[in-house]
Amino acid sequence: MTLMAQAGLHIPAEEASELAVFENVFADIGDEQSIEQSLSTFSSHLGRIIEILRHIEAEKDRGTPDIRGRLSETLVNRQENRPARVLVLLDELGAGTDPSEGSALARAILTFLLERHVTTVATTHYSELKAFAHEQPGVVNASVEFDIETLSPTYRLSIGLPGRSNALAIANRLGLDERIIERAREFLGSAGVRMENLLEGLQTERKAVEDERFHLSMEHAEAEYQRKQLEQERHELEEQRVKIINEARAQAERELDEVRRSLARVKVDVSRVNMTRERLGEARQRVHNLEDKVAPLPKPRRPGKKADSAVGSTFAADQGPLQIGDSVRVLSFGQNAELLGLSADRSEADVQMGPLRIRVNVDNLERVSKRQATAGERGRVEPAIVVPRYEDRPEVAMQLDMRGWRVDDALEELESYLNDAAMSGMSSVRIVHGKGTGALRSAVREQLAHHPLVKSYTSAPPREGGDGVTIVKLSA
Repeated sequence: MTLMAQAGLHIPAEEASELAVFENVFADIGDEQSIEQSLSTFSSHLGRIIEILRHIEAEKDRGTPDIRGRLSETLVNRQENRPARVLVLLDELGAGTDPSEGSALARAILTFLLERHVTTVATTHYSELKAFAHEQPGVVNASVEFDIETLSPTYRLSIGLPGRSNALAIANRLGLDERIIERAREFLGSAGVRMENLLEGLQTERKAVEDERFHLSMEHAEAEYQRKQLEQERHELEEQRVKIINEARAQAERELDEVRRSLARVKVDVSRVNMTRERLGEARQRVHNLEDKVAPLPKPRRPGKKADSAVGSTFAADQGPLQIGDSVRVLSFGQNAELLGLSADRSEADVQMGPLRIRVNVDNLERVSKRQATAGERGRVEPAIVVPRYEDRPEVAMQLDMRGWRVDDALEELESYLNDAAMSGMSSVRIVHGKGTGALRSAVREQLAHHPLVKSYTSAPPREGGDGVTIVKLSA
């Protein structure tokens, strides 16, 4: 894979894999024995290894200063105690000869390469070399797992753990006589058996640890999945909570707006019935002055009639409960009117008195016959001053503020306000409708244009509200 990567080829590995880059790659792989050349397996391997070592020594020698005074990169790597950019692959190092001598020679070769910081990968079945790798700093054991049951490799590399040769186990699986296998175990000796048992135990424990790690990783993945699910649910609940809060806030705003409108109407009502003490005192004084002027005047009478034939004499006796359409006399005004309606408890009545439609107490009415009402109208002479009694006059504010009202509510309130203002004797009032889109102003002025109590109307001066306020002059 190193050569494939350096040649720019794809390698059979994960995308995040990393490989070192080497200037030289040497390998002793395969069996180069030859009868013609009188080479045994050991000789062929050793000859190839000697050639590799010579190349490495030559690289070292080229690291000394040359005639141009330069040092090679290999020497720099060696002096800085970094691995040289050389890879050596040795298959079955020390094989093909006496195991004791072969393992000793293999240890010496590995030590030579280790001292020169050469990256080396060597395979072996020698226990002595496995122990050497375990004890020697800078060298590490590795093994490829082998499945005894299927007699096939698992292609899993275990770093830090030497492998077992599994010769006896494989022989047993292949059907070799059990007696021969037992005899081989006896020949192996207690030390060899202990070593094999130790390696087997280590591999078993290693596998158990890896299995446990796998289960832990699965549990971790499951826990991570559950965490993400809970996070998603928490996020959805938060969105739902925010939505509910926003809806509740919007509903509260709507209800608050309705309360504000109701409060505005209440304020208008309060302003109409709660005058300041000073203005109330002034109004009372004016009423008393008018009453003093009215009291001495004689009741109006028709020319040529005696005093006892005054309008007051046209009152008719009570002829039962009042009915809608009856002709009545409003005592506080001294005027005849037509009964338009009665309240549910029949304590108040709506009457049409000339251009005015007003509500009065039933006790303030007296029935008259239609003939008397007609005669009274023909013979009635308007008094010099006609003022209702003070206690029957409504207390009305000088202005009606209907900003923010709906058109229907505003027009209904305007009708009642104009009637009360006319009854109170006011000559002009202010209607505050605001500017806004102009819809409320247009509706108000449309009603004023056709109202019998309105003499004229106009916008207020700019400093007093301009087009947002209408000044209304009432008919005398």
